[in-house]
Amino acid sequence: MFHLSRDNKLLSIAILLWGCGDGLYLYIWPLYIASLGADPVQIGLVLSIGTLAIAVSYIPGGFLADRFGRRRTMLWSWIIGVIAMPLIAMARDWHQLLPGILLRSLSAFSMPAISSYVVTASEDRDLERTYSLVISSSWSLGTLLTPSIGGWLADSLGMRPLFLLAFALYILSTFFIFLLSEQPIVPAPEGSGYGRILSHPLLLASTIFFLVTFILYLGQPLAPNYLEEVVGLNLSWIGTLGTFASLGSAVLAAWLGHLATWGIFISEALCALSFLLLLWGRTFPLLALSFFLRGSLSACTSLAAAQIARILGEDEVGRGFGVFNTLVSLAYALAPYAAGQLYSFSPTLPLLVSLGLTPLAMALTALVRKEREPRG
Repeated sequence: MFHLSRDNKLLSIAILLWGCGDGLYLYIWPLYIASLGADPVQIGLVLSIGTLAIAVSYIPGGFLADRFGRRRTMLWSWIIGVIAMPLIAMARDWHQLLPGILLRSLSAFSMPAISSYVVTASEDRDLERTYSLVISSSWSLGTLLTPSIGGWLADSLGMRPLFLLAFALYILSTFFIFLLSEQPIVPAPEGSGYGRILSHPLLLASTIFFLVTFILYLGQPLAPNYLEEVVGLNLSWIGTLGTFASLGSAVLAAWLGHLATWGIFISEALCALSFLLLLWGRTFPLLALSFFLRGSLSACTSLAAAQIARILGEDEVGRGFGVFNTLVSLAYALAPYAAGQLYSFSPTLPLLVSLGLTPLAMALTALVRKEREPRG
């Protein structure tokens, strides 16, 4: 019978609470940047800078996880993320957002530690399902209700209070990280640095997933602006659509988590369908279905990460996930800026380009060979 270990349960709660904080502002985040005077290209630039900082953090984060321990690395990153929120709330124009965004983004250096921790705590039992549930589904469940709350609060009180409420939820999340057990640090054998990782099958697989993620994410970053400017929705309704996106992430990650490679193909097809519905839909049910299906991107990323775990040896998991997370996050970093450029020509263009390139993403995914046995 499938079950989570004690530590994976605690980590799930911590990620769920962090997701509650993220959900308050995540789906209206581009609108907050716009409210501080940024145009579409500048919005894309700000989003890309933040995500690029995330990508830059992963390789040193993998080193820290392997060198100082996974629990300690997670604690450091959680605390840094907490500190960033008041800085974001106090910004008065979009330039002043950058210090808080950079600090919040750089706090993501714990992602290799989180991935490694989940893999070790799972004891290699039902790894795809465990990884999807602990990381993707937990975060998505956390964001299930808070987008609607965030949209309502933003319409009533403005967007700044959302970041202070998120600050409180992040502090609560940090408490559960304190409760985790420390996992033993596995000594790395001589010659097992990043040079070895870069000659690994991991690099090809991670590069392919970089391209796949870029294609599938391109249509998403400026969707809130599209909904406000083209469809005519207010913040409350956009926040409610964010709830459907979170529900989709939670449900689809759990459903697709046991399907391995086929789950990735299905998630890519569902992303394409979400773009079609967003382009054609003008009624709330169709838009809600579109946002529900866009949650399949998180399932795709989790399934890819689980495949990566299976080709890594125990002594290289932290560094291996550092490389994988860096490349995938580079896709998340570059896509918003590209979307902003496309949006400046036409609000529908990011959606159309992402939709048109989805068959290429599926073809690239087919090139990835899943190696069941880790390297020694």
